[in-house]
This record gives sequence, structure tokens and C-alpha cells, in this order.
Amino acid sequence: MRRNVYKVIKKDRTSSTLSTKSPYLLKYLKSFETKAVPGSLGIFCFKTRRSAEMFVGWYNDNRLIVRVSPIGRGIKPKSISSSRNKKDINRFYEKSRTNIMFSMRQPPIGTICYPSVLVLE
Repeated sequence: MRRNVYKVIKKDRTSSTLSTKSPYLLKYLKSFETKAVPGSLGIFCFKTRRSAEMFVGWYNDNRLIVRVSPIGRGIKPKSISSSRNKKDINRFYEKSRTNIMFSMRQPPIGTICYPSVLVLE
């Protein structure tokens, strides 16, 4: 049996750090599967609740931490985009496929990405 992981989301149950106009913005509804945008690193989750809590601590507002069941093989990204706007995220994926360093930083501690998740709460 696969171990559950944790996802940080906004109160409106969307992706925690993206603007409402981002094509990478996903909705996380209880009892539904959420699939990652094709070509992305996947859905960013945390292996432990503590890692998710540390990430939430970077923000001044109230985010939700929900338990999710991962679907598919998890990957630990070596780097992530340091920007959250659509143009820079697209450029990050384009450059990472060609191994050119662009606007990258280390992911938060405990990050693991999955192709999709089943939202448990």
C-alpha cells in the first residue's frame, strides 16, 4: 500500500503559489483525482506533514494542508522554477529539457512530484 503525502493549497482549493491566470493552476477537490499539466514536473507534494508545514510558514496567509494519495511514480526534482509567472515557468521547462540553466532553485525540503493525486480531505 502506498503511503499518503501532503499537498499545500489555497483556501479556494487551488494550487498554493500560482496566479489565477496560470495554465498550471489546478483545483483540488475532496474525493477527486487531480492530474498534473502534461510536460510539467508533476503535482508538488510533500513527503511529510512537517515539510508541508515548513513550506506554509513562508507565507503570511492561511494555506491548507491536505492529505493526498499519490498516483504514479514520484520524482524528486533537482531544481524548480524560481518564478511563478507563466512566461518564466514555460521558459524553465523549455530550458530544463535542453539542460540550459535558467531561473532555477532547489525545491523545498521533502518535495516529491506525482503525475496525479487523489485528494483525501
